Amino acid sequence: MKTKILAFVCLSLFSLVATAQSALQVKDILVTPSIEIDSISGLPVDNDVENFDVFFKVNELSAISKVHILVGTSPSSGDILLIEANLLETDGNYHLVYNGFSELLIDNIIKVKISLNNSQYASYSYISAYVSNASQQTSNVLIFTK
Repeated sequence: MKTKILAFVCLSLFSLVATAQSALQVKDILVTPSIEIDSISGLPVDNDVENFDVFFKVNELSAISKVHILVGTSPSSGDILLIEANLLETDGNYHLVYNGFSELLIDNIIKVKISLNNSQYASYSYISAYVSNASQQTSNVLIFTK
């Protein structure tokens, strides 16, 4: 009898935990410098901007409608740069569309290109990333510290 009660309690707790988890989850943020190469000389282009690629994983691309990137002086602030990109599906392929870019997404990995001028680059301390769905539900927030 005690084993049946214990099994029932365990199953009840498991179902509560399973329903409490969000369908939108992000993990493993990575921010890397992106160097623009001149197609003629093959040398890096020297311009007044710092380019980065922001990568992170999502649990399910089909559940997402928007990707949010916030560059700021504090976590989740976006006071330096705010990117809100749309996720579009075409023939089973997912694309991230923002600022004239269309980035093909592969293996549930989100990639967002950001550019900061010298002033923005000197001022930022954090890059935050999260996703949302059509119902405005949001995922957890990933934070990269400079």
